Amino acid sequence: MDNTVYTPGLLLGDNYTVPNYATGLTGGGSGIYNVYATWVVSANIGSPTTVANANFLVSSDGPLLTPPTVNQNTGMSGGPGGNAGWFYLGTVGLTAGNTYTVVLDPIVDNYVSVRMAGVMWEMVPEPSTLALAMVGGLLLFGGIARRRNR
Repeated sequence: MDNTVYTPGLLLGDNYTVPNYATGLTGGGSGIYNVYATWVVSANIGSPTTVANANFLVSSDGPLLTPPTVNQNTGMSGGPGGNAGWFYLGTVGLTAGNTYTVVLDPIVDNYVSVRMAGVMWEMVPEPSTLALAMVGGLLLFGGIARRRNR
């Protein structure tokens, strides 16, 4: 889906048994983005150690992002990506107006069957914005607690 924004805290899937939760931010501008991919999991795509393995290559303002090889028959660590949700590829810096790509590159060149159903770029809060929000929340909480004690 185009321009989908997930509810903050929604579990998108896990990567190496670490859960990834939605930020809930609307992207479209320059900033830092988490990149995810998803695909249909199928156990009938050749050998799990060769044909089903693939590398993702993600362009950004910095160096090419190359996450670890993924087995598309099972996802990674038994489930993320594919039918289980979004597979976290990494975090990249993007500039509004530029074009970026996610390329799926098989690690073998004979009888290759790799697949991708979608890519998601999700904006991440800047550290300064996140810090200000946390300080504001603490001040608000402190003011409420102080009123209750009077």
